[in-house]
Amino acid sequence: MAAGAGESLGVERLLSYIEDLVGVLRASADRDGNAQVGAVVRRLLSGYRSEFDDLELHIKGGFHE
Repeated sequence: MAAGAGESLGVERLLSYIEDLVGVLRASADRDGNAQVGAVVRRLLSGYRSEFDDLELHIKGGFHE
């Protein structure tokens, strides 16, 4: 379970970095490029959050196939 907790912290840190990146992109002057990158980052963030939630449920024993 300790490895799962470490992985969980790693995923949470990754999500935090992605959110920070979105903030930096919003502050930049290249609006067209940032809009494209921001859209990709938001899709990645959504996917990572979904995967993280599924993994967390699986680890806690709430995931039944």
